[in-house]
Amino acid sequence: MRVVLPAALAATLLLSACSTAHEDDGPEVAAPEVEDLETAWQVDVEGLYRDADTGRGDGIWVGTDRVALITTDSVTVLDTADGTTTGTIDLPGQVCAVAPDVNADGIGVVVVGRRARGGGAPCNAARAVAVDLADATTLWTRPVRERVYLGSIGVGEKTVAVADAGAGAQRLRLSDGKRLPDVAGTKSSANGATIVAAGDDYTSLAVHDQDSGRLLTTVTVPDVYDVAEILPGAEPPVVAVNGPDGFALVDLAGREPRPVGRAIDSSYPRFERVTSLDGTAVLQYGKSSVVGRWNPDTRTLDTIPALDEGESLVGAYDGRLVTTISSGNPLAPGAVVRLVDPADPADPLVLGTVPESISSFFGTATSAVAGDLLIGEVEGGVAAFRLPGDGTPTSRFVAAAPEGEVTARETADLCTGIAPDSLGILGYRETEGVPATCTFSHQTADSRGDFILQVNAYALQAGDGKTADEIAHATFANTAEGDTARDVEPFDPVPGLGDEAAIGAGMRILVVRVDNAVVHLHLNDLSGGPRKPGVRRAALEAIARDLLAELERRRG
Repeated sequence: MRVVLPAALAATLLLSACSTAHEDDGPEVAAPEVEDLETAWQVDVEGLYRDADTGRGDGIWVGTDRVALITTDSVTVLDTADGTTTGTIDLPGQVCAVAPDVNADGIGVVVVGRRARGGGAPCNAARAVAVDLADATTLWTRPVRERVYLGSIGVGEKTVAVADAGAGAQRLRLSDGKRLPDVAGTKSSANGATIVAAGDDYTSLAVHDQDSGRLLTTVTVPDVYDVAEILPGAEPPVVAVNGPDGFALVDLAGREPRPVGRAIDSSYPRFERVTSLDGTAVLQYGKSSVVGRWNPDTRTLDTIPALDEGESLVGAYDGRLVTTISSGNPLAPGAVVRLVDPADPADPLVLGTVPESISSFFGTATSAVAGDLLIGEVEGGVAAFRLPGDGTPTSRFVAAAPEGEVTARETADLCTGIAPDSLGILGYRETEGVPATCTFSHQTADSRGDFILQVNAYALQAGDGKTADEIAHATFANTAEGDTARDVEPFDPVPGLGDEAAIGAGMRILVVRVDNAVVHLHLNDLSGGPRKPGVRRAALEAIARDLLAELERRRG
């Protein structure tokens, strides 16, 4: 498939593999053609394992020169170079969870459930199975505690840890699967090097060395509702914890936990992907295009403005991030693979196209990078596509925005510009952080102040014979004019806010337009929330002004 990208499509759509331009799209950009990536090999293994909780792993392991494909009841090991099957292991049950990676020796572990009599899916874990990728054999199979709510599985140098979301972690010797003393506690997580477990009173986090089981430190916390993924390579550990201020990554290096990075969505997936780049962890927060990179010197998780809307982090190659972006166009099958330099992410390289199934956004696709191969599910099985060493800058395919027009990059993640004082009008605490999804969720002890605030900002593009500003106005009016069929009254104008602004009668929705950008705020009260309409209006207007100020700053 050879692609020429039309000039008038939005930036996120310009990366679609579209070979047909509409008459009103305007002239085509003088750009190179985007080719399909070369298929290195394809195998007929279908139905790779995937769990909504990415902490329980997915269906691809990448070893040094082997790749393992994990389905609900088998593990197939392939030679990475040519896709030749070196062995298939039938599992004694259906997969409940898998280790996210193999260890340095190429050993991975899956936990399976007991097969139900007469068929049907198992509901309890039964056995841990260690798989050696080097010779595609089962190293051992051992029973695990049956009534376990599986969290993560950590495969270390000498041990395996099966973390329980409610009862500490079970430890097994890696060489033979022999049961070792458990790590006590309640909710827990493991990553091969470390086990983090909440205490029985849920007010402490105990950090254990996984191989020895030795207690390294205990950190006091206000309260712990859940212990989730541990950030790879961060020592002392950084772990995702759900506490009074919501879900966040916390650094356990000191006596008290310190939040790092962005607030995390409490639903699945909390992370779309976690990969390693030059020895440091890079993650894409769940349900967002926000990417953070761990800085071991400052012990911070620094945001990289790397991804566009609908783009997914897949892995790393040649010191850069490999991403896929969905076409977003029903006329264009396929998705585009890009290479992003985190040190200079403004103009990623376009490498080529792959089937759309590989780039399904928000945790619905199983894919991985192995050396110079991008591996993922396609129709009829799993395929590996060869990544070229170089590509074409995205700017070669994207016409520059007209002067004065707001761009998608300028509206992306705009909620970072909201001042804490503005959110404080609603009772939101600064310690709750800025969520990667720009959805602010707040809970109080008595539930009387609970609310969810969704912040959206869009840069509209010209099309259908209309300017970008005209389309933005029509988008604004579509909300502001109400909906008589649904008994939604027209909104009241808000003078002095952007080019035009309007607020709903319930003081829960505020929409603002500036040039071709539209900002939409929706406050959903839960169990009452901020009850006074005047308080809701003051908060929404203050937040909107913060967003417009941030947009003006970005526009220079």
